[in-house]
Amino acid sequence: MPKTMQAGTITARFALEPPERFSPLFNDAFLKIFGSADSAPVTLPLVNAVLRAVGIAEIEGIDRISADAALPGGIECKTPRLDVVVLADDGRLIDLEAQRRKADVASKSLFYAAKLLVENTPKGRDGDYDRIPQVVVIALIDGQRLFPDGGQFLSVCRMGWNDAFAPGRRADGPDDIVLIAAELDKVRELYNGAGGVDSALTDELTAWLYLLAGGYESPEEVGRMSESFPTMEEFAERYGIAIGDPDLKRKYDVWWQSEMEYNSMMSYAKREGRAEGRAEGRAEGIEEGIEEGVQRSIAALREAGLDEAADLLERTARDAS
Repeated sequence: MPKTMQAGTITARFALEPPERFSPLFNDAFLKIFGSADSAPVTLPLVNAVLRAVGIAEIEGIDRISADAALPGGIECKTPRLDVVVLADDGRLIDLEAQRRKADVASKSLFYAAKLLVENTPKGRDGDYDRIPQVVVIALIDGQRLFPDGGQFLSVCRMGWNDAFAPGRRADGPDDIVLIAAELDKVRELYNGAGGVDSALTDELTAWLYLLAGGYESPEEVGRMSESFPTMEEFAERYGIAIGDPDLKRKYDVWWQSEMEYNSMMSYAKREGRAEGRAEGRAEGIEEGIEEGVQRSIAALREAGLDEAADLLERTARDAS
């Protein structure tokens, strides 16, 4: 069977039906829940829960929310697009990103933050650097772990000064750019077990990440969450509208099938690569074994004083190679 047909067979085998309840981090749903003009009642408490957890002053209100905003001047002609950008009423900028692959989380977050900082710094005289706005990028990572061996699900990257003459001594640097990563896979593992929703009610941030890791599982969970944190009821309503939107469901089905095809093709490529590697290894081993045997025979002939026979074997081996 040709390789293309084999790959197609594998793809078909993995083309499972997508679940009815898609993740709140599915791009179109995420933008609908948190990135609309009327999303402030649900976006503000989520952002503040994250800021509070890492010791950054909360924002009092939202001046503007932009969804799927394009950044000019991309990389390799690609126009970067931000998921949800919040302009706080105090001038700070919060970029809320839903990420599924960890490979470029750090560099992408830094790039987004730098672009937002430059484009939103007002013009002024030399020395007006206190007018630079603070930019915070919050990456909600699902599917892969940024720190596989760590137990904490929230990580922060800040600038800092290291004393070159006193290793280990460090002072805080400018806080104009702060990168925050929340690993939802760890949240799912920690709180979707025996404790379930009860264990996720310890604080507001944990409750938010629990919801983003899986969405509401039942109406009972909606009630329990809303009792502890009233803003969760707003999230539940917006999430319910999103998963009930037939247009979003069609987009999700297309995305799901493309992900299944991508994963099956990658799995096929890895298996083919391993098989080819084993075949190449066997061929190299046989070739090395023949070479070693020839060299031993030549040495044995010379040791026995049969130099002419050794020379003939050596020329034959050389010509064959």
